[in-house]
Amino acid sequence: MQPVQTTSSNSMQRAKYESTDITANNSVTNNSVTNNSVTSNSLTRNSLVFITNQETSMIDHAIVEFKKPNYQFKCNSNIFEILKKLPTELAEKLVVIIATHGGNGIITYFKKSYNHHVFIMGNTEDGLRIFDPQIPYSTSMKSITWINNVYEEVPIKHTLTNSCTLKSLPQFRFVDGLTYLDNYEDSSEFDTLHPDFAISENSIILKSQLWKKSFSLNLYEVTQLFKGICSYEDTVLNHRDNESPLKRLEAQHIAYLREIFVNS
Repeated sequence: MQPVQTTSSNSMQRAKYESTDITANNSVTNNSVTNNSVTSNSLTRNSLVFITNQETSMIDHAIVEFKKPNYQFKCNSNIFEILKKLPTELAEKLVVIIATHGGNGIITYFKKSYNHHVFIMGNTEDGLRIFDPQIPYSTSMKSITWINNVYEEVPIKHTLTNSCTLKSLPQFRFVDGLTYLDNYEDSSEFDTLHPDFAISENSIILKSQLWKKSFSLNLYEVTQLFKGICSYEDTVLNHRDNESPLKRLEAQHIAYLREIFVNS
């Protein structure tokens, strides 16, 4: 997890978001994907291998030391070190999730404000599971539990009911564990570059393997995945190279998110 930033780059980023129309009619849904939805990413692995209970325990054990207070705002390096502690064949089964959003303090992650956070997902015998040292009182939890607990009601409600703050909803990059290990140096760019900003500025990060070999998803798509409504394979097909996933959000998706995060 990274502390909320107040640098001038964030001001520039917010200016970029203001011109973004997240309810564009050319969006794709979980059930409708055009032929150009997956281009260079079609070469990457888009399925999940099951992780045994023993392997799940191994991941939990590797995470424990990173729950200490001095690791609180070092999510990039934390995940990097955790993956290095695991056997290569296990790290290969995991997905690293880089979550970013625009706007300071709009979203909270387990009661902490953030604009950038990195954690791990695995397909366990108990379903999709999130592994993260920042989970209170645990090292991992079921994905559906994560969805129900990670965001605080007041800030997420504010974000989902305001036309301006909708542009600051989280965006997620999914990348396999080995690619993250091999291209860890590139991950620091995600700390300051919101996906929309990186795309609009034709940033150097667009040339990195970490960006090229990752999938971009929005909160609606991730919620559908984490609740088991859509499969991982179908979800990653929503990705389009160098397009903000926020452009795929339509009115019905926002209404669904309000029901999940505000009215439930």
